[in-house]
Amino acid sequence: MKSVEEKQMKFSPVEFSVRRPVLVIIFVLLVTAAFATQLPRIKTDTDPNNMLPENSDVRLSNRAVEQTFGLHKDMIAVAIVNGASVFNPATVSRFRTSR
Repeated sequence: MKSVEEKQMKFSPVEFSVRRPVLVIIFVLLVTAAFATQLPRIKTDTDPNNMLPENSDVRLSNRAVEQTFGLHKDMIAVAIVNGASVFNPATVSRFRTSR
């Protein structure tokens, strides 16, 4: 059997939490508040180009396509729905006039 000294020397986070719940709650609140102070500095960047290195072949190719075809970051895709087909004179003329 283990002696009383050996049992006391072993640290148990569960036992500590049960014995001192208020201290644990205060500690968790302080850590949460410390992380919460950084929330205003969070920036979300969802641009796939920024997820690749500057010299990546895919990024360079994409930049060349954007420059060739005059693509912009804020692009809107327009879809025209026609039951028969989009390749008919009425639909195509509607699209040409909407520009």
